[in-house]
Amino acid sequence: MYFRCQGKSFDIHLVKLFASKGSHKIRYCANEREVMDDSLTKHIPDLGKQIHDQIGELFTYQCYVTGKYLDGNVDPERTGFNFPTGDSETDDDQPTDGLTLKDIRKGVVDAVEDLLAPYLKGIRESKLAAIKEHIHYSAPQFKAIIKYKPESIRRIQPNLSANKLNIELFKLQSELELEVKELSEAVLGVTKDVRDTEEYKEMYNDYIEKFNDIGKSNLPVTLYIGRRSLNCWICSWDMMRKVSSRPRKRYIGFSFPLEENRTISATSSRISG
Repeated sequence: MYFRCQGKSFDIHLVKLFASKGSHKIRYCANEREVMDDSLTKHIPDLGKQIHDQIGELFTYQCYVTGKYLDGNVDPERTGFNFPTGDSETDDDQPTDGLTLKDIRKGVVDAVEDLLAPYLKGIRESKLAAIKEHIHYSAPQFKAIIKYKPESIRRIQPNLSANKLNIELFKLQSELELEVKELSEAVLGVTKDVRDTEEYKEMYNDYIEKFNDIGKSNLPVTLYIGRRSLNCWICSWDMMRKVSSRPRKRYIGFSFPLEENRTISATSSRISG
């Protein structure tokens, strides 16, 4: 299997590694030796940590990437390559012909996605169904995410526990609410002459739709919190009412409920009421 990136050719050798406690990896090689690796699961989370084969044995995918461009750009220590990663600001200090490690990684991930498409399709369909069911029955406040963040949902790892899934959904909900907040600034901050344009009307309608959907999604949480608060208030009031109805005796400086059949010390200074 191979792919081309900016006119340069790279080969991919996909190997199944059994009896491994590691994870799926991209391994960049030069002159038939590994130079550095990268997490494949990070870029294709639906692979999970490990995979079961047909007879139940665990394995991971090890993706070895080779090519003349890698051979010709490995550094003398064989710990990296003489081209930018494409992921950091320090890349500006490195000479480049336009190709970065990020570009090569994308080509690898796209090629592996195509090769494993039938397997990944089944995993993603099951994952999406499980997430929708969880939101419907247990976390309705995240309902808007399904509509506005489908690509982000795709990046959530499968088979998460309910608590971990809620954390991931909360992150996406926060992203969505921030986007709506920024959109509101753009909608409400324009001048009057812009408000009559079709572009503004489209942006305004988009904002209103998202704002309403988020509000409806948060309504069950608001009602739940309100119901819990009301129940706590009722319980507190009921306890106060029961305490106030119990017989009391007055003493110098303080008073307290007199329990039934309780004896009072003779040294107490009682004042008749």
